[in-house]
Amino acid sequence: MREDAQAAAAQELQPALLQRCGAGPRRPGYLKGNEPVVIVNASTTGRLAFSLPGQAAPAVTVVRADGGHAKPEMCLDTIILDTDAQQVLLLWWGHVVLSECLHDVRDLHVTVEGLSSPKQG
Repeated sequence: MREDAQAAAAQELQPALLQRCGAGPRRPGYLKGNEPVVIVNASTTGRLAFSLPGQAAPAVTVVRADGGHAKPEMCLDTIILDTDAQQVLLLWWGHVVLSECLHDVRDLHVTVEGLSSPKQG
């Protein structure tokens, strides 16, 4: 019965409830990471126009304490644009249903390909 309740809770999880921004800047679904961006009135250098970097999502493997593994689907969920530092931060979101709590996780493996080094100012 506990597994049924956990599965139902996972299905009811709505990522929109976790968002901190208002409905205006949101878009339906998840981003791909190569979308065009135009920023107006948020930079001392004027209008900014570019495409998101198209970074591949990280591959995540959750190793459970019982020896099982889970590979959650990672979705590009949040983009933070720092116009002063001219940096783009991409955050991915994924979830795994656990039996009890965080202690069910023995290890977490994250692999990211194609990362570029930050610009040196």
